[in-house]
Amino acid sequence: ETPPFRSVDARRRVMALGLSACGDRSAVGALLKGLTDEDVFVAQAANVGLENLTGHSVGFNAFDADLRERQASEWVAWFKDNDWESVEAGLIKALSSSDSVVVFKAIEALGHIGDDSGKAALRQYLADHKDGELRISMAAMRSLGYLKDTGAVALLVGILRENMNKNPGAAADLHELGWQQKPVYLAGTAAEAIGRIGTKDAEKALVDCMPKLLDFWNYTLWTGDHSWLMGCHSSVIHYRIIEGLDSMGTKAPEAVVITTLKSVPIDTDRALLYETDNYEKLAGRVVNRSGMGDEVVEACLAVLGDLQAKASKKMRGAVTASPPATSTLPQDAEARAGQIASVVCADKKYAGQFITALNRYRKNEPSRTKSWTCFFLVRLLGKVQDAGSVDTLLSCLSDDATEASFGLEDQPNVFVYKAMTPFYRAAAADALGRIGDAKAVATLFDVVKDFDNALSVRHAAAGALALLCGPEHSAQLRILAADYPEVSVRRALLEAHDKASSGRIARAR
Repeated sequence: ETPPFRSVDARRRVMALGLSACGDRSAVGALLKGLTDEDVFVAQAANVGLENLTGHSVGFNAFDADLRERQASEWVAWFKDNDWESVEAGLIKALSSSDSVVVFKAIEALGHIGDDSGKAALRQYLADHKDGELRISMAAMRSLGYLKDTGAVALLVGILRENMNKNPGAAADLHELGWQQKPVYLAGTAAEAIGRIGTKDAEKALVDCMPKLLDFWNYTLWTGDHSWLMGCHSSVIHYRIIEGLDSMGTKAPEAVVITTLKSVPIDTDRALLYETDNYEKLAGRVVNRSGMGDEVVEACLAVLGDLQAKASKKMRGAVTASPPATSTLPQDAEARAGQIASVVCADKKYAGQFITALNRYRKNEPSRTKSWTCFFLVRLLGKVQDAGSVDTLLSCLSDDATEASFGLEDQPNVFVYKAMTPFYRAAAADALGRIGDAKAVATLFDVVKDFDNALSVRHAAAGALALLCGPEHSAQLRILAADYPEVSVRRALLEAHDKASSGRIARAR
């Protein structure tokens, strides 16, 4: 390969750009060296890093061979003429500029290289510009967070409390355009910065504020969510608070745990991942670190009909509370309990009880409750990677009705199958790949070949084969992929073939 496209150069480009986002004064030496790198993209990335760290520019152009050496020398000379004290002083002076772009760049640079003077200037800027431009206020708060400025905690907590329950008023036009977003993002960014600072008083502020937040779908509505889907996206304020609590290793009290559980979004309109998303992962960690994880899982099991499980009225309410989703409708209690269980449960000791619950719901007549509950319970079994669940998951694929067996919709129609969504058999195929038991391979091949299975089921089965197949399956995968009529499944089969041929598999533990 030619030098610009070697993987080692690609890594160095990413490293240089990474320093532009998270670097500090100590990164300058490496970035200056990078200006004369043989790879022009590394050199240009190094320049971006220097500009972000200093707010200064020499007009560097790595793609002009005649200018490159001279402009690299200009950077070196600039650092010889400007020590860090003078660089910081120049950035502080730039905060008074009438040009918002200059101010924004100065704030971001101070977040990288600011010292005590820079921290004080950023605090003062925020205090003097309470009604300032949103993106600049957010940048100033983030810079204080990056600098871990303990002196900013009281200021940031004040911004959080002032904005976290502020009604932004009526939208000037369609609310989906974000007219009401300012207080939400001010509060969310303040929480982000508080979490980064991470002192005991910062932790206490986040713990105190979390239970006092509004229902999370108010914030998503104000930041542009559609009223039909209220509750289908996560709240930036809730996210930043639990992110901070997670980073500090907080043992959250019950009020925070209850609020966290109620803040987990649903998405009854479109799709859900077979794996937990970032918000769910954070929520699960915060709940389990609180020491209340077992209580939450027990409550979920009780809602799902486990007669041995115990649940307080308060916890039962927390694991079944669903956002409104006024068009697609909220989750019912059993499906929501299944979702929360899939988020919080991280221990295989509960797998047997959830297998029993899954088999109980599989016997029910088709319904929204059955489909969603089974989907979440299968998702949970894939997450905890319990080998004892393999036979049940294989049975979901081999014994439960295929999606096409319920009939097909007349076209044109946004739906193909009359079967009730979500298709939990797709989650079962995915879970088998996660668990890693090679005995699932034959069934997964059968699923891919049978077009009575929904596209999503066959695609998940092909993805699982990529995790399970070895060289002995290479020819079978190649033949199946050769004339497979659907592009997405064919590509998944080809990926499985490539991995199997090279021996790059994540087989049974």
